[in-house]
Amino acid sequence: MNRFITLVLCCTISIACLGQKDRTQILDSLLSSLHEKNMFNGNVLIAENGKAIFEKSYGVADESDQRPLNTKTVFELASVSKQFTAMAIVLLEKDQQLSIEDPISKYIPELAFLPSISIKNLLQHTSGLPDYMELFDKHWDKRQFAVNQDIVDMLVKQQVVLNFEPGEEFEYSNTGYALLGLIIEKASGMEYGSYLEKKVFKPLGMKNTQVYRSRYAPEKIKNYALGYLANDFGIKVSPD
Repeated sequence: MNRFITLVLCCTISIACLGQKDRTQILDSLLSSLHEKNMFNGNVLIAENGKAIFEKSYGVADESDQRPLNTKTVFELASVSKQFTAMAIVLLEKDQQLSIEDPISKYIPELAFLPSISIKNLLQHTSGLPDYMELFDKHWDKRQFAVNQDIVDMLVKQQVVLNFEPGEEFEYSNTGYALLGLIIEKASGMEYGSYLEKKVFKPLGMKNTQVYRSRYAPEKIKNYALGYLANDFGIKVSPD
């Protein structure tokens, strides 16, 4: 995906001096070629000075019925959702419901046994917390769903040691953002999804965006794109 983004970016820069019609044709030709070679399936929007200059869908949203993608198709954001978690924290600080300098133990007292980690450390991936997924892979009953509080309980049960002192290094951390989700609920008194709906999605007119726990609380979502991985034979299969 990174190579694809770089390729499109380089192509966009190199054709910037061309007319709109020529640029559209070149971009469409490039993306169509990538799609035909099974290197890309998805939606593309390229903007210039805040105005969309190219927007098109390539491929399908569901392999089983070959339902085609369109520009309104709903995708899962995975870790891109972290920016919404971060924005929720900023909004809570703006409303004086927390400070990013607060120690996380103020909201999650069970973690007071760890060296002082601030909310800011979680936001900036500088907490030193170990990866919760590795802990759960070793110690969790895979037949059970885990929620954010289970992550806290696991950190306590295993009496984890930080990978480094808070603020001394950078290390991308899913653990930190799971804890931020819990802090949002503690500080706001609302569920994570409800808070984002009220404070972010509705004010911004994001009518097709929601917090969706696809396995924990599945529901029918119109125009939803399923995710796939390629197996050893190059066949698209569900991550499930």
